[in-house]
Amino acid sequence: MNISVVRAVSLESLTGLSESELKQSQLPVGYPFLVSGETQEILEPVFQFLWEQHRNHSRRYVANTALAEADDLRDWYQYLWHFNLAWDQVERGDLENYVYLMQTLVSPRTNEAYANKTIRRRIGTVLEFYRYFNSRGCTAVDVGDVETDGRYAIDQNALAHIRKKRTARRNELMPKGQVAIDDEVRGFNKRQYRLVAQALGPLPGQDKNDLRPVRNRLWAEVCLHTGMRPDEPTQLTIHSIMELSPEDPGNPAGLTFLRIVGKGNKVRKVELPNAVLNWLHWYINHERKTDIAEGRRRGIITGRDPVALFVNSTASRHNAGKPAQYGSFHDAFHQAVIAAAAGEGQSAGLLRTVTKVNPETQQSYVEQVPAFSPHCLRHTYTVWSYLAEKQSGNSEPWKNLQVRLGHSSLETTINTYLRVASEFEAQLSDRAAGFLTDMLSVRPK
Repeated sequence: MNISVVRAVSLESLTGLSESELKQSQLPVGYPFLVSGETQEILEPVFQFLWEQHRNHSRRYVANTALAEADDLRDWYQYLWHFNLAWDQVERGDLENYVYLMQTLVSPRTNEAYANKTIRRRIGTVLEFYRYFNSRGCTAVDVGDVETDGRYAIDQNALAHIRKKRTARRNELMPKGQVAIDDEVRGFNKRQYRLVAQALGPLPGQDKNDLRPVRNRLWAEVCLHTGMRPDEPTQLTIHSIMELSPEDPGNPAGLTFLRIVGKGNKVRKVELPNAVLNWLHWYINHERKTDIAEGRRRGIITGRDPVALFVNSTASRHNAGKPAQYGSFHDAFHQAVIAAAAGEGQSAGLLRTVTKVNPETQQSYVEQVPAFSPHCLRHTYTVWSYLAEKQSGNSEPWKNLQVRLGHSSLETTINTYLRVASEFEAQLSDRAAGFLTDMLSVRPK
């Protein structure tokens, strides 16, 4: 069965919704839904679930989350079709079998076993799908939820001993959250980042003889110096940058607060170093203008100029000057790690060896793949910032980092990064601050 994830451009009528609901639907551009390849019909249960989950998209709609949920349910419907199961007649055994298959099959995209976080996300989406329809009497699927009594831990709340017991829910179907190699927090050391950064491209004013575009390098620098998630720069506009007013513009290491809307539509402020702001000004006034002009010359851009900060370069055959998507930076970063490892970085630990399985022959083979992803820039920022805060005498550096990273819970920040920060402390504590100072001293010309 061929099921496609389709992203909305505009929908004037939606099946399965009342007239009042239709008036409120107004789906944002890019909103995902599933379509059967055979009948071209929308899979209404999935659409109803996603619409309900994200109906108040002014507050709750997160494009990446909705798209991930749609993809998870597409995989679930492929499973239903393969075993000739009706979506509303599923039993617990069917869910258990799906969990087992996810843990034993190989991803057709990577030829590797599915990462544990991928399995947990997919299972979680499917379980939430049936919780939704169970609550409405449409299904009666045992999703494995078990209520237990829980208490606040003493080390998390000083009044835990006098609080009432709270009801917690554990799930018997959800795989345990053991950390796989792909889920580990990894931070760059000084040499590793410098090699990858050089492979990404030059900084403005760094090397007049290096004519490569600076966009990918600036994208990485923004993430490294602010802790932004690697997809968050797609939300930045030229106005959000040009309207900033640094308090101490002559100091490259001086900080200017930049407002962004992060995961879950949470607004937070990140600290943008003045040097990075100067690089972005150079990009806006030079390379970006050239890219947009080329897009107009080719007839790709016909209306107003895009306001997105990062746009596609002139090398983009069909999209020059259009807003750049995260996928293009992800691919450039992937290639930069490989290129860096093939050059001076052969001994820098930029690659790791993995065992893969050929889906056609079922034969195992070994391959070297990048040991770092774009998200490692956020990890690096966190670890380096923690060490810098600690060196300056801050006894509770995690509290500042929680705000900068946009974590709702301090526990999330500590549990995610404490171990890797301790491991990096010995090798980075004497060098991280100096490296950042060196980087920020580069001024565009």
